[in-house]
Amino acid sequence: MQVIMLGSRSHPASKTIEDDLKVLSVGRLRTERSGLSSHILHLQNEIGDLAFNNYRTYADVGRTAELCKEMFSDMSETMSELKDEVPDLVQNIKQFYSESKKGAAELSTLQKATSSSNPLWDLFTLPNMMEKCIRAGYYDAAYSLTNYGAQLEQQNLTKNPVVRMVVDVLNNARHGLLDELFNKFSGPVDLATGIQVVNNIRKIPSISPTQLRVTILQYRDMYLEKQIIAVMSEPNFLQRAIDIYRECMYETMVLYLAVFPENDFQKRFDMITDPRWEQWRPAPQSVLLQQWALRNLNRLFEHIRLTETKKAVDMNDMVSKLMTFAYSFGRMGLDFRDLVINEFDNIFKTYFSCKVEAATMTLTNDAGVIDFVETSVSSSTAPDDDTVPDVSMEINQWDALCVYGNEILSALNDLRQNLSIIQLNWCVKVLQMSFKSVLLWLDRLMNSQHNEVVMKATSLFIKVFVPFMYKNLQACFAYEKCFRNVFRSAVTKESFESHYSLLNDTLFAQCVHRDVFLEAYHSCQEVLPNEDTITRNITNEPIDLKGDGTTAAQAITTGHDEAGY
Repeated sequence: MQVIMLGSRSHPASKTIEDDLKVLSVGRLRTERSGLSSHILHLQNEIGDLAFNNYRTYADVGRTAELCKEMFSDMSETMSELKDEVPDLVQNIKQFYSESKKGAAELSTLQKATSSSNPLWDLFTLPNMMEKCIRAGYYDAAYSLTNYGAQLEQQNLTKNPVVRMVVDVLNNARHGLLDELFNKFSGPVDLATGIQVVNNIRKIPSISPTQLRVTILQYRDMYLEKQIIAVMSEPNFLQRAIDIYRECMYETMVLYLAVFPENDFQKRFDMITDPRWEQWRPAPQSVLLQQWALRNLNRLFEHIRLTETKKAVDMNDMVSKLMTFAYSFGRMGLDFRDLVINEFDNIFKTYFSCKVEAATMTLTNDAGVIDFVETSVSSSTAPDDDTVPDVSMEINQWDALCVYGNEILSALNDLRQNLSIIQLNWCVKVLQMSFKSVLLWLDRLMNSQHNEVVMKATSLFIKVFVPFMYKNLQACFAYEKCFRNVFRSAVTKESFESHYSLLNDTLFAQCVHRDVFLEAYHSCQEVLPNEDTITRNITNEPIDLKGDGTTAAQAITTGHDEAGY
């Protein structure tokens, strides 16, 4: 009550409460007191609950603080790690942005490109169009397409990879166009077509005039080689080869001179420079053509030299064809008749030398010992005016010598259709070397036990065989027919006979029994045949060795008759 009273004194509102209490009864006060007690108890309970809840909240706050501490620690570590990755992330984001922008631009370009109204679709058809033009022979249109590709490249439109690809295809097709044009020269081509093809090639700036000339000649070589390979297995290969070379070279030279005329006059002095100094004159454009022609002629002669089966009839036919070939080319400034003569002179010389050498080897090596056959020896009949006298029948006793003589006469008969004065020197030298080998062989045999047989063979060879071969040589190169008509009185008959004698002292120089050979030689010189015997065969008839009517080279002579010689 004191508290209330104190409160009533201090607060004006407490008088109202105090007044209310004064008028209340004791029971009512007790009731109010019990109610207040229950309220106080209830408040105490609530305060306890509140304290408990506050404690629990405090505990939760502690746990939450620990969790937050751990969380913020993890966040701090994570942020520290992210701090190093942020620049890369920023760079990647920027790159992604730029690439996205580029992709958007490409997508826009692609959308424009896929549009049916885009001119790129026409650009894509150019490679196929180029191929069709080349294949169909529309070379002017193909050349226009290559120029269009060059214009695209000059206008810097090749920055676009699509345009760059098309331009590359067109530029590469230019080489295909050149190959297609040049391939025209690897086959038969007429003059009009050749001129048209050359004019189309000249439009392409990537080839120089010299390259054009050289390449045309190279492709003509390819055409020539293909034809030669095609006829190489034929029996008349050499005759066909001459015809092929003549036709191909004639077409090439006519075409070359038509498309590359020699109308450029080069002054010897340049007016700008000092005229006291001589200037080199440029070589004419026909030098390439001449070199090409000479190279092909050398190839033709190489085929002739390498061919193993050459007959006299074939050689005569080849000489005739090649001389006609050379004469026709002389009108174009390429007369190679001297070259033909020199080449076939070497061929005939090699042929004659090999045949005589083979006969000599057969006599001196394969024949072995000298074997004589006993036959009735009779004197030869007197010669007529138009025939060569028959050889003495003594030679028929030595079969190996007959074979040797027949081989030499066969070699001489093979040369009958092409003999000339310039061939006489090497014919005599070849025969002298052969006779020298036989004499050395006889000289070695004189030391054997059959000395009498060897002496008889030596006498037969020097006194009978060599003079007979000399008659036959004079039948081919008669003094009246060859030398008197050419040299008139400059060469006498005596000097002719002494100079072209098949047997002389020098052939016995290396022989051990030189005196024996010289004795037989001098005895032979005392009885020389008369002039009619030596120089009678002016009609150039085949020679008979054994006197039975059979020529020494019957097979060769028969071949001549069948061929019309």
